[in-house]
Amino acid sequence: MYNENEKLIKKFLDYKKNHNGHFTKRTFEIKEGIIKRFFKEIDKDIKKINDKEISKFLSKFQKLSTRNLNLITLREFYRWYYKLEKKDQLPDCIKDFEIATENAIRRQQTKERMITEQEYKELLNGFVDPQYKAIVQLQWTTGARISEILSINSDGVQDEGKLIYITVKKSKTKTRTVPIPTDKYNVDNIIKWAFEYQPFKDKKDKPMFVGKRTKKRLEARYFGEILTKTSKKIIGRNITTHDFRHTSITRDRESGMPNSIVEAKHGLEHGSRMMKVYDHNGVMEVKNYYSSKMNIEETREPLEKIKKERDKVKELNKELNELKEKINILEKNTMPSDDEAIKKHIYEVLKQIQEGES
Repeated sequence: MYNENEKLIKKFLDYKKNHNGHFTKRTFEIKEGIIKRFFKEIDKDIKKINDKEISKFLSKFQKLSTRNLNLITLREFYRWYYKLEKKDQLPDCIKDFEIATENAIRRQQTKERMITEQEYKELLNGFVDPQYKAIVQLQWTTGARISEILSINSDGVQDEGKLIYITVKKSKTKTRTVPIPTDKYNVDNIIKWAFEYQPFKDKKDKPMFVGKRTKKRLEARYFGEILTKTSKKIIGRNITTHDFRHTSITRDRESGMPNSIVEAKHGLEHGSRMMKVYDHNGVMEVKNYYSSKMNIEETREPLEKIKKERDKVKELNKELNELKEKINILEKNTMPSDDEAIKKHIYEVLKQIQEGES
């Protein structure tokens, strides 16, 4: 069956070359690979392929951008095969698959850049130079931009026991001081470098982080290259200086830190749109957060509860009114003294009650 489909693939690619001349050679190679892989995995007549088989094929791609590329290529193939215009509806087997939005792709890509605590510890231990250890520890604890960390001067760290204060000179907003709680974070490498190892520890207005030979302020690009190479070697993937910032802001958001505090700590303008970029939480994460704070499970479907309570009140009011009527009947009839009269009285009362109930 694949041999027959191979003819279709060739015709499709020839068509794309003739009608999409702006596509690069690499683009055609990718599309060719997608179509060939699709028909090798689903070795059937195209008209007999169903939505479940297409879903299984697409489910193999965890990255939304890769899944999009495969889905778009398949859509193009089906449009070409059935000679459909853009406004025409695709066949049932493929029409219900949605293309992921750019925002969804961006969120996934940035979430993949998150650094775990275990990765951070391995990376920190992997550095030998105490200066680089201090920089990595500052990135993890403050979430500051690498340019901001490297702008710290020799007197930019103040140790007050429970808190240490980092004064950042270079910032997109303004010079700010970032407190780091020592009961939450290990700051040993920062303290050692700031008060023991740095070359300008007894001087002011000198760079805290410097090149070994030049003794000039360390450049962000230079440290970024060192970080990428070291992380690849130690934990098996490239970590960038900006990945620390993504991780820090998301971690603070997940802990319930107010937006205004997150913005102040990370040097973001109030109401910054970048909060949406750095925050990788989805609907379920937000729901879980509110559940933990407000016990949302106990307040589910309030309208149904109100209706039930209202119906219950109506029933109670009805019973109360009936009891009032019975009491009135009893109060209107005084009890006679002799036995026969009492029996007759009770009979009359019961009769009136029954008539009232009917």
